[in-house]
Amino acid sequence: MSESTLPPAEDIARRLIRCFDGNIGPDDFGFVYRVYDQPPRNAPDRFTDSAVHGYRAEEPFYPASVIKLFFMVALLKRVKDGELVLDREDERALADMIRVSSNDATQYLVCRITDAWGGKPLPQLEMTTWWEKRAWVQRYFESYNWPEFSPIRVLHATYEECPYGRDRIARDLYGMNVLTPLAAASMMHAIAAGRVIDAPTSQRMLTLLSRDWQRQEGDHAGNQVHGFLGAAVPKGIRIWSKGGHTSTTRHDLAYMEDKEGRAMTVAAFTRGAFCSGSMTVLGTLGELILEASRFEG
Repeated sequence: MSESTLPPAEDIARRLIRCFDGNIGPDDFGFVYRVYDQPPRNAPDRFTDSAVHGYRAEEPFYPASVIKLFFMVALLKRVKDGELVLDREDERALADMIRVSSNDATQYLVCRITDAWGGKPLPQLEMTTWWEKRAWVQRYFESYNWPEFSPIRVLHATYEECPYGRDRIARDLYGMNVLTPLAAASMMHAIAAGRVIDAPTSQRMLTLLSRDWQRQEGDHAGNQVHGFLGAAVPKGIRIWSKGGHTSTTRHDLAYMEDKEGRAMTVAAFTRGAFCSGSMTVLGTLGELILEASRFEG
């Protein structure tokens, strides 16, 4: 099969591999995207209810900081249900978790969401009780009953190095966090459509996810444009996103709108030392997706 007759996502994948001349293998990344003729605000459909293009879109990845988008949803669900009232410190942590991807803020908010605070290891019975509270976030997303959520694990906060005490024991017992590009894109689509919790809450999330302000900044640890999909997005296209980066992963999850009213949701996950360390892999992938979809501003 020639590249001209390949499905769009497979053609993009082949081109990306060729661009990096043997440094990226076919198992080192996965992505999915959907293009809309108009923004999906208050749309009744789900991400998979219309044509989507994906390559290894259901591949499980360690999600790095993309998981913070899910913790934002869980936090605001508790607020909406009257189970949690945010104070100024909570609001500061929420902004820092999403806007500059603070791990310290995430650890604090995971404890606030679940009322299961970190600390020294506990006896087995107490540990079981503690974990039952901490696993509330996972149970909440299971309650969506979305097929694309079946493989995900939203269990642990993110750390600069590694967890300690009962948090480390929990990760050893229950495994690492897991997302797929498809699950991440489905959640971002639902937020953009105003369907997560309710329309005002979804809009609150979008406000936090905006990346337009970071386009003017230099590269630094909290910047989620440089080295990510946003690096490929023309200035005429607005972008909302949540990136993730560790020593072995580099991911991005983005929603975009152009001046003509077209929109796109895309999730791109990568693994391996080369992809993690490269400031150009996600940008190149973004360029290929924008070109293939003729979504170029």
